[in-house]
Amino acid sequence: MLIVCEPGLEDIVSNLIFESGFSGAEEKVVDDSTVFTAYFVPAGGDLDPVKRFASAIKGVETGNDHPAAVISETEPVPDEDWEKSWREGLELVEIGERLVVHPSWIPYDNDGEHVEIVIDPKMAFGTGSHDTTRMCLTYLEHTTLRDKSVLDVGCGSGILSIAAVKLGARCAIGFDIDKFSITNAAENIRSNSVHDRVQLYQANLSEAHPGHFNIILANLISSTLIPHLRKFQSFLLPDAVIVFSGILAEELPDFSAHLKKAKFKIVSTETLGEWVSIICE
Repeated sequence: MLIVCEPGLEDIVSNLIFESGFSGAEEKVVDDSTVFTAYFVPAGGDLDPVKRFASAIKGVETGNDHPAAVISETEPVPDEDWEKSWREGLELVEIGERLVVHPSWIPYDNDGEHVEIVIDPKMAFGTGSHDTTRMCLTYLEHTTLRDKSVLDVGCGSGILSIAAVKLGARCAIGFDIDKFSITNAAENIRSNSVHDRVQLYQANLSEAHPGHFNIILANLISSTLIPHLRKFQSFLLPDAVIVFSGILAEELPDFSAHLKKAKFKIVSTETLGEWVSIICE
C-alpha cells in the first residue's frame, strides 16, 4: 500500500503504520513528498491494518486542512518480493553505551561488552530504530533493574521486555491487542533465550489485569494513553516508575496536564527528534 505523508509528520505516520499492524515499510521522497510503501497480510475485522491506519490517521492534528497522510493505492505483491523489501529495510542499531539490536540475518561480532538483542519484527512495531523505542531502551540501560519486575504495555516485537531482562530485571510481562505482535514477540523471546523470564498475552489495555510492577513501559501514542491513565495506576507497586514514550514534543503541555489531573508526578522528560518520553511516579 502507498501512503503519501504530509511534510513534517513522517515520524508520526511511520509510528502509526507499525502500530496499525503493517509488516514493514519503506520510506522514499517522490516529487517533494514522502511516500511510504507499507506491506501487510490482509486480515479481517478490527485486525485489518488498512482500516486501523485509516482510523488512526484521522485523529492526527496537522494545523491545516490537509490530513496527515493519504492512502493512494494498494496492490498485491508476490511473497518473495515482500520478504526481500522487508529485510532490506532493517539494519543493526547501536543504542546508548551497551545495547545492540539487529535482525537474525545480520551477524554481529559481540566483544562481550554489549547486550545483544536479536529482533525479527515481521508484523510488529519495535526494531530499535524509532526514537520512542530508543528512549525506552536508554532508560532501561541507565536504570537499576536488579530484582525489578517490568510491564511492557503494547509490547509489539517484544524488544523492551527482552531488553529489560537482559539488562538485569527479574521478570517482564508484555501484552498487546494485536495477536500477530504476540506471535512475533514470542518468536523473538525464544531467539534471545529469555522465555523463562518473559510472559506474553493478548489483551486490550482497558481490559488487561497483568498485576503490579516496579517499572511500566508504555510506548504508545497519546490518543491511546490519555483515556487509560487511571488504568495505569492499577499496575503500579509502591514507589514504581512509569515511562510514557509515544508523545510528540508539541503534545507535552497537554499531556502533562492530563498526567497532573490523574495524580501522576513527572520526574523527568527526555526529547529525541520530535518525540518526548516522560518518566512519572
